[in-house]
Amino acid sequence: MQIPFKLSLLATAVVLAGCGGGAGGGNTNTVVRNSVSYATPTHINHFSPLTGTGVQATVSDVFVKDLNNDNNDEVVVGGRLTQPATAATWRNTNLQLYGWNTGSFTNETSTWFSGTDNQIVGTEPSIKFGDFNGDGNIDMFTAPGTDTSSIYGNAVVFTNSGSDSFTRSTIPVGDTWSHDSWVGDLNADGRDDIVMTDYGSNMSVNYGNTDGTFSTYTGGHGASGISIADYLGNGTQTIILTDTQATGNSDTKLYSFDVSSGSLVLTEVGVLPESRFYQSKWDSQRALTRWAPHAIRNFTLDFNGDGLQDVVVIDLLSVPGADNSFSEMQFLRNDGGGNFTDVTDDVLVNYDTSTQGSYQPILVDINNDGLDDILLSSGDTITDSGYNDATRVLVQTSDGKFVQKYEDVFKDFYNQIHNSTANALAWGQPINVVNGPGGEKYLFSTVLYQDNGNVQAKTYLAKIGTTGTVTPQAVADVIDATWPYLSDPQVNDVLARTSPLSFNGTQVVDLDSAMQPVGDLTVDKTVIHGSLSVSGLNNSIVTKVTALDEIGRNYEVDLTPLTNNFTARVDPVTQTRALGFTAVGDNATYSFGADTSRVSDSEWRFGISVGKQPYNPWINFDGMFGTINGTQTVEVDINREYTNGLWHRAGIMQYQTDFTPGLVTRVDDLWAGYAVLGYKEQGLNLYGGLKPTLFSGSVGLRLPTDVDSKGNLMYTDHKVSVRNRALGFLGIDYKFVLDITKALEYNVNAQIDSAGNKQGNFTAGLPW
Repeated sequence: MQIPFKLSLLATAVVLAGCGGGAGGGNTNTVVRNSVSYATPTHINHFSPLTGTGVQATVSDVFVKDLNNDNNDEVVVGGRLTQPATAATWRNTNLQLYGWNTGSFTNETSTWFSGTDNQIVGTEPSIKFGDFNGDGNIDMFTAPGTDTSSIYGNAVVFTNSGSDSFTRSTIPVGDTWSHDSWVGDLNADGRDDIVMTDYGSNMSVNYGNTDGTFSTYTGGHGASGISIADYLGNGTQTIILTDTQATGNSDTKLYSFDVSSGSLVLTEVGVLPESRFYQSKWDSQRALTRWAPHAIRNFTLDFNGDGLQDVVVIDLLSVPGADNSFSEMQFLRNDGGGNFTDVTDDVLVNYDTSTQGSYQPILVDINNDGLDDILLSSGDTITDSGYNDATRVLVQTSDGKFVQKYEDVFKDFYNQIHNSTANALAWGQPINVVNGPGGEKYLFSTVLYQDNGNVQAKTYLAKIGTTGTVTPQAVADVIDATWPYLSDPQVNDVLARTSPLSFNGTQVVDLDSAMQPVGDLTVDKTVIHGSLSVSGLNNSIVTKVTALDEIGRNYEVDLTPLTNNFTARVDPVTQTRALGFTAVGDNATYSFGADTSRVSDSEWRFGISVGKQPYNPWINFDGMFGTINGTQTVEVDINREYTNGLWHRAGIMQYQTDFTPGLVTRVDDLWAGYAVLGYKEQGLNLYGGLKPTLFSGSVGLRLPTDVDSKGNLMYTDHKVSVRNRALGFLGIDYKFVLDITKALEYNVNAQIDSAGNKQGNFTAGLPW
């Protein structure tokens, strides 16, 4: 796993992540370890997942949501009885809710639910969260599903009171077998709505009302999985259903919908690519089963970042005699207009298809790199070798791939809690990641076991990345895998600085500490400091800069907090120049200007000015980026004044920068132009036009962005065009003399531009 770090720099967060070296030089893909540490799991409590008695398997899942806005997740466990069962032998499900509201992680079911309100007939499981009545509190919804057409339950809504309790109500949708559901604000009224699938004609759209009720519209047709988004890119909400009514192999379809008739009406817009289980590589497995592929879920994810909503489909193939169902993850790129292309082979890496698919795919940034990863968790049969790798993460890389990782972490965790549970049953349960106090993350799951002829569930929690579970050798192996170019003495140096401890007689070290940078981080041999301010700068080029710690380990650093888009204030010439010269300081600042109006009677006049200042009006940088020593400027303009008072002027400016290089290695000459049109009458001068606008010039940066297999820095050169926003402006100059103070001349001037910037002043002095 790539270990995430955060470092405070100049009171602004700079994000770092430990990275492996590129093989042979030039590998810029993120290298992610396959394992992370977790603390010894803690047994929280046990509960009865089903009402009544008997040893029967349950289908359940773990759902996490911050229900009371305290930045800590509550955990909900729920599902249904498995088959075979009849209405006479059916056992309802006991929803369970855990949280941190007592100061520690405990079962809070009796606090949140009144009496038997937590008992539901069953759910597929499909449990969703949203604010259905618009009161600002997060409510909960359980979609009805029993995996049979002979037993139906209600769609249940739990309205959050805002004080850690629920009030139960139902949505009257009739007999509905809802294999999946969707929650979101469908009609943009500020309240979340609910859409339920049905294996029949009772698919429903349920609009949330302020009084906690729902306006319900039923219709449509059968389907297994659902997602809703602006798939057409035109601002409308459209629906993708999997396992739809279809001819042939393509049963994933895009629909528009309408409820104006009082019923839900679906209109087919497009047919998406067929299941990957119809590829030739699956011919032998398909031949062994009478069941068609089962697309259990689909979800929205713009995985290529083009602004169009793509979709990912999770598909199962059940083969008699196989230990597990086979699964496929299908990435369908949205090409616009209802057209989708299967790009799975270009996007998905190392996905193990011989595992159960997930009924609850979760988008989460598991490694804190700013990219959505996909957490896939599922129940699994416990075999002689233990829990299989049904829980894993598809980690998104910077180049748009999704790589399967962490399966060994979840596998080891579940085997540990299963082996520590007496009379454990061979039905492995899903695992989820929970956010706890202080931003810490935890693994949570349940283990089913037999107790006096009844099925019970034990719950376990384990903190991720904590001291007390990792030996020095294990840490050394992780460090060596993450930074393979380190020598053994360097690895030992890291261990020596990680404070070896003793835990229950076993020497351990803190893996988190071992992965943190040692000493100051440096970029190109300079401690991180300074700032870069360039007009027109795109910060994306500094989001992944390679820095080294004192030992020489490379980390990915986001330097965005040290940069900003420079706001230049360069004004055009709006007055006739006077021949003159001024000098300030040690020849650091001077200006010289002249205008042909003093030596020629021509209507067309030319002006020129030359100057120097200790800064550049368009860019600024210091510290490790380098230093600006000064800028020489040359401005040439042409103007004309007419007898009716009108005048116009246009000019070109050149800026030559003297600087000491750092990460900034080059500053080209900058060129800008402006144009002004005005009117003069006596002491009044009104004018407007285009402020100086850059049209040429760039800055060169040389940034370390990777290391080779020996740990040597590798650099990427960037050319940043210096540009500014074109601004129109209006101005006024007014000179006048008052009768009572004839010895003084007053001058008022003011400007305002199209960005709302204002400036002005008032002066008085002897007239020249």
